[in-house]
Amino acid sequence: MNGLTFSLDMPGLYALPDDDIAAVLTYVRRNWDHGASAVEPRTITKLRATTRPIPWTERELLKIK
Repeated sequence: MNGLTFSLDMPGLYALPDDDIAAVLTYVRRNWDHGASAVEPRTITKLRATTRPIPWTERELLKIK
C-alpha cells in the first residue's frame, strides 16, 4: 500500500461467532451460485470441533514449503 509495510497478524476466524461466519459463507454461496442453501451456524460449530483452534505461527507456515 503505497510502499508501506505492515507487520500485523491477521485475526483468525476463531475471533468471529459461528453466526457471523455462517452469514458470510451464505452470502458468498448465494452470490456465486444463485440459489445455494444457507450455511447453518451449527455446521460451523461442527467444523470448528475438527480444526485447529489457534492461528498458525509464521514459523509453522514457513515449514510447509
